[in-house]
Amino acid sequence: MGVTTSLPLLILILGSYDPNTKQVLYAVKDEIAKLSTFYDELTLIPVLLADIEIYDLKSDVYRLALVERFKDKHTVMLFNHKNELTNVEDVNTPKLEDVELHMKEHLNITGLRKLDVFEKFRFLAYRSWHVIIIRHEELTRCGEYIELAYLILHRLPILKITLLIREGIPISTMLKELIRMTRLYHERYKDLNDLLYIVRSIINNLIKGFIRYK
Repeated sequence: MGVTTSLPLLILILGSYDPNTKQVLYAVKDEIAKLSTFYDELTLIPVLLADIEIYDLKSDVYRLALVERFKDKHTVMLFNHKNELTNVEDVNTPKLEDVELHMKEHLNITGLRKLDVFEKFRFLAYRSWHVIIIRHEELTRCGEYIELAYLILHRLPILKITLLIREGIPISTMLKELIRMTRLYHERYKDLNDLLYIVRSIINNLIKGFIRYK
């Protein structure tokens, strides 16, 4: 069982889940996690929508749990009633039902409710410090654009969103107009190394501004 006193900052990474893009999303996630080790006063928590489950909790101690799935374990991040991250715990099982049982038996939780997919997306988007949307492959269903449109229509602050598109991928006239209309920050990248460089630069600049003005 571990307790953190640094400020947790969620970073939501959105993109398609075709094999190539999925590898890119995980590489971006790992790169952001590495950056977190350089700052003692905050903890960056990069998350992918498909790997996270969120629970409302009945507990005298905890209000909310974020459960992240890995290959053979789950990491449980527990937030108190002040929305502070107060406990992080690994549960060595690939089965989510075993994690739920562990929370009830060992973490002073009397009841829990898992958010559905839409609730989870909305929660992560609005609770995130920043949202990074990546368009890496042309022949996908463009779900990330639908998510972008949802966030804009529901007035997520535009400064919280970055759109990154690989060079050579065409974007529609409507998307161009949406970018102009909202003044959305967007950037093209050449390859994975270029993308990771851009992500590092964006996150480091955001952190510098956050530390300066907090």
